[in-house]
Amino acid sequence: NIIALLSVVPFYIELSHTVVKAKIGVLRVLRLFRLLRFIKFGSFAENLAIFVEVFRTSTMGFGIILVFILLAIILFGSIMFFLECGEWDPATGRYFRPDIIYLDADVKTPYISIPKSFWWVIVTTATVGYGDMYPTTAGGQVLAVLTMYTGILCLAMPITVIGSNFLDIYTRNKEIAAEELRIRELQV
Repeated sequence: NIIALLSVVPFYIELSHTVVKAKIGVLRVLRLFRLLRFIKFGSFAENLAIFVEVFRTSTMGFGIILVFILLAIILFGSIMFFLECGEWDPATGRYFRPDIIYLDADVKTPYISIPKSFWWVIVTTATVGYGDMYPTTAGGQVLAVLTMYTGILCLAMPITVIGSNFLDIYTRNKEIAAEELRIRELQV
């Protein structure tokens, strides 16, 4: 078995050549070939085929969701920029907004452009929320809540589509397997 051999060879080369370990670090990548052995297992291959078919049949739904997400990124990012950009300071060439901790101070706004605001929308809709950019105005906070709910809906819809397609395909494959078994039993 060549895959098994390629996955074990780097270990023995490193064992015999302790001096050149740094130079043969690339061979460690060959160890990943061990993962390819799982593809040989019959049930794993069948389940992988079901998984691929589910995503293939769900592509139309993914396309629609992708369009809605892109529209949300453009819309919410643009609105957020105008709500949170603050005041332009020609001396520094930056936007400044009031600080939420020290109310009498101004800080540089993280919303320096509309594309930079797109980053905030992507992070917020993906429910990650790094905290590197956050709204401080009331309008920005309301928009943030709308963006979060939009993200939750955009994540929930594909999950239900994938789940429904998985159930259909899994049920169909089980029925086909049961029919093949019944035919084999009748032939015996």
